[in-house]
Amino acid sequence: MNILKRVRFQKNLIIENSMNPSLLEGDEILLKKIFFKYVPNRFDIVKVNLGKLSYIKRVIGLPNENLKLNNNMVYINNNVLAEKYEFIKTEYSSLEISLGEQEIFLMGDNRIDSIDSRKLGPFKLHDVVGIFN
Repeated sequence: MNILKRVRFQKNLIIENSMNPSLLEGDEILLKKIFFKYVPNRFDIVKVNLGKLSYIKRVIGLPNENLKLNNNMVYINNNVLAEKYEFIKTEYSSLEISLGEQEIFLMGDNRIDSIDSRKLGPFKLHDVVGIFN
């Protein structure tokens, strides 16, 4: 890998099943590093740092949105979210949250086996260190 690619990209080994079936344990992915302000898009797969821990998750809720989880549905601003990728469904504990100007809500694709914003709360945009394209 040439020097420019090493600066802009980072290899990451998937060490858990929280993004299954999109990313499997043992997969090696190339993340584009975030150097400046990250502008999120719904369904981006991102790497975030929280203290000494890192998580690779999918962006579900965007800044300034109201998010609600009920049964096996996700609602954004009272509209059902149409998720157009394969994921492992689960029954959600009821949750309602209003995201701040610099906050995003992240979830793993393996909703049964994912530590994500449902447990950790929203992530700050500045916590995003990479994006998987």
